[in-house]
Amino acid sequence: MIIELNENIKINDSLQVGDILYYAPLNGAGPISNSLDNPIIIGEVTSISGSTITTVETPATPQEGDFLMFVKNNKVNTSGLKGYYARVKLELDSDSKGKLFSVSAEVSESSK
Repeated sequence: MIIELNENIKINDSLQVGDILYYAPLNGAGPISNSLDNPIIIGEVTSISGSTITTVETPATPQEGDFLMFVKNNKVNTSGLKGYYARVKLELDSDSKGKLFSVSAEVSESSK
């Protein structure tokens, strides 16, 4: 399945090939929380290019306006950060003032 996003929508930098993509219908008649509690699996991400996400073939078909989310592959991503340093980039996509109250990370030394 090929999902083409609107060019104004930025794909989350954390999305990687191998992650599992889900969607929750938000245009339905029910409350939003019900659809987010029961997301529908789209499938494993096989490629990401620009504003296009390709997944394995699946009968699930998200519609325009549905909420997309993903889960990291737990066979690969089993621990926190490793190593001696990390680079972090925090962005606020708004013109209004924002406040940051806390930042934390799970880090383990990898070369001892």
